[in-house]
Amino acid sequence: MGMISEFQRHIVPAVIKPLRVVWNQSIAFLFLSLTVIGAFMVYREFHRREDLDAALALLLGGLFVGMMAFYAVTSLLKARRISRL
Repeated sequence: MGMISEFQRHIVPAVIKPLRVVWNQSIAFLFLSLTVIGAFMVYREFHRREDLDAALALLLGGLFVGMMAFYAVTSLLKARRISRL
């Protein structure tokens, strides 16, 4: 019984911590990719539409891009915080 508890106390945290960092970095990459793709699509739609439609496309697309960028940055910061613990 003592050997299993030693394993759980020393080895498991040493494996879980890097996995959490990689997971958060992967999520950040996904959100960053969505940000870039969304920004290109918003730019294209803004130039394709006219007047009020263009403003609405820019507003809604900008909200999407901003939200994805926010999630990407917070996920990177969380990965950095975990790696420094």
